Amino acid sequence: MHESFKPSCKKRALKSAAVLVILISSNFSNGCVRNHYKYGLGDHFEPNTSELPNHITTGGEHPRLDRMERVVQYPIKAFKKWFRDPKKPEDDPAVLQEQTLRVAQQYLMKNELQDVYIDIRQYDPKTQWARIKANPRISPFWKYTGGALNVATYSIFPGRVFHFDSYDPFSNTLSINSANPNSSLYQAGLSKDYRSQYLQGTYAVLQKAPFVPIVQNANVTSDVLTYARVHDLWEFEKELYPTAYANLASSIVSEGFLFVPRSIGLPFYTAPLASMAAGAVGGASGMVVAKQQEPYVLMARERNKTEGVSSLFR
Repeated sequence: MHESFKPSCKKRALKSAAVLVILISSNFSNGCVRNHYKYGLGDHFEPNTSELPNHITTGGEHPRLDRMERVVQYPIKAFKKWFRDPKKPEDDPAVLQEQTLRVAQQYLMKNELQDVYIDIRQYDPKTQWARIKANPRISPFWKYTGGALNVATYSIFPGRVFHFDSYDPFSNTLSINSANPNSSLYQAGLSKDYRSQYLQGTYAVLQKAPFVPIVQNANVTSDVLTYARVHDLWEFEKELYPTAYANLASSIVSEGFLFVPRSIGLPFYTAPLASMAAGAVGGASGMVVAKQQEPYVLMARERNKTEGVSSLFR
């Protein structure tokens, strides 16, 4: 009787996870893009009236990291080349890199976040630590615990090698290492989410707790999607949907499996497989939502061109 009970529990667990992802993706899709966009950090924070642009640091040559980068990126580039649509023209990397920086920088300036450091393919742990120590919005306790851990991660896993974009709330640094405007826009959205908190150090550490990152992911996704809609960045918005939904669905299931009792006999590989499946379902849901939104967006764009309006709504 006990043996027959295990398979049924496994099926119920996986079925429940799939249903949960579909329901959340469906509900989330209806509320991602808000009716209006709120610029800045809110009334409870002093507005940044500086007109100076963000401080940008560009990394130079780094032979050791460059060798590691070539090794890590070679199979990824080969995979993309293998599956690339031959009818689709290949994007110019220089143009994409410029877009990646410009989109993030414009977002930060419009949201009064000109004091966020922007690093372009930069690897400098000493500077990161100096910025953490000089950050007045983080308490000393969190600087020497969470901040120190972030510097260690930054040092061991250089984003430049893996082409990862990231925002570090402890050093107030947006690191751009990819040629992906959607990624840099999302990370810029993270900076707004962190900076809109009173206790930034505590909030940053809480992101390591179960389920807390899901709320942040949903909030940031809603913000950047609304921002893209307001500024008529449909090409970016269209690509954000499947990526954001896949991340959200995957994180929901992976976090949820932390609370699945081990007594039901699920094998160790069930959680990662379920998380991957949830990501696929979330990505597919995102593509469906993008297709549903596209006619409305394109019609509004044509109407606004006729009326001389530069954005879809304000």
